[in-house]
Amino acid sequence: MERLAIVRHTRELTLLMTDRDTIMCIYCLEQRAPSREHVLQESLGGDIVIRDLCVDCNARFSAIDQALAESSVISLDRLMARSGVRVNLGPTHLLFDEDAGLWKDVRIRNRFSPELLPQLHLRGNELSIVGADRPSIDALIDLLRERVAKKTVADIHVKIDEQYGSSRITRPRPKRRDLVLRAPSHDEAGKLVRYVQDHFDEVEAIVAGDPVASTIENPRVHGRMVYDFNASHRAVAKVAMNFLAYSLGAPYVLDESFDALRNYIRGDDLRIPDVSEEQLAIDRRFVAWLQDAPTIPRIPDRHTIYVTNVRDALCAVVVFYGKKTFLVKLREADHDVDPIGRTFTFDGTPSQVLEMPEWVELLQSRERFD
Repeated sequence: MERLAIVRHTRELTLLMTDRDTIMCIYCLEQRAPSREHVLQESLGGDIVIRDLCVDCNARFSAIDQALAESSVISLDRLMARSGVRVNLGPTHLLFDEDAGLWKDVRIRNRFSPELLPQLHLRGNELSIVGADRPSIDALIDLLRERVAKKTVADIHVKIDEQYGSSRITRPRPKRRDLVLRAPSHDEAGKLVRYVQDHFDEVEAIVAGDPVASTIENPRVHGRMVYDFNASHRAVAKVAMNFLAYSLGAPYVLDESFDALRNYIRGDDLRIPDVSEEQLAIDRRFVAWLQDAPTIPRIPDRHTIYVTNVRDALCAVVVFYGKKTFLVKLREADHDVDPIGRTFTFDGTPSQVLEMPEWVELLQSRERFD
């Protein structure tokens, strides 16, 4: 318990500092500048912030947060939730425009509504530019103009997509500057790169000449989903760890009894089993998706986080969108911890303390954690 005693002393001192210039990060255990971290990530509606993570760890976890929101078993529930927040189902999906005879890249938004991404197509020697609105198209052209000036069009990330027609350059995320070039082959990708680099004046002429924003009535969309179970399960474990830090204080989760979970969340200790092609290669030591969870009470319009002892382990139950239930093994049982819980809405409405003691009996009645 030596580390905990020292950390508690440090915590008391840092709480006296108005700015809290440094904290001991609950994930890397380094004394560093703090950053704002949502207990439940903001993209899912989380409204509570802790400052117990360093900037580096916060940035490191962006990928697993995105996997949970856009490439996991809760992603479709997130898409259908009645939320005031615009959501995206990753990765890029495809829509066939029968009039143009082109497959076009789209994002899937709330309620499965497709939104055209800004994109430049080359089919044969025919160039076309489409997008949901003129500002998004102009932003794509500005990024291409910069690359043409620097002669870095060839550095755009290439994805070979043999099944879906023309070569195109797309800006997949409006708040980022990255571009993606999809083409049926590397030869076709090279052709598009050379065309844009050598004939950008033609691109400029198309944009200047016509409004190219477009919509498609009754679209037929081909969705493409790849679930990243290991990344999304680590994100679920992080939600549970963050909730403990918020509820019981950072010193509690800094105890060495959480080191195994901490290393799993950080990705420092992943144990991916060697399984057959028909099986999922998932590190199952800490997180279980309870597909048989009707015995556990759920609130239809809420996310729920609940912590209690389940036989020989301190566990967290995390329920997303009142539907998908996960059990997270945090550490060995700690009978000094009383059951704690909280509910979160999807639209930023303030979260609330959860008092559902019947959950304790139901969880403790489970025969095992597996």
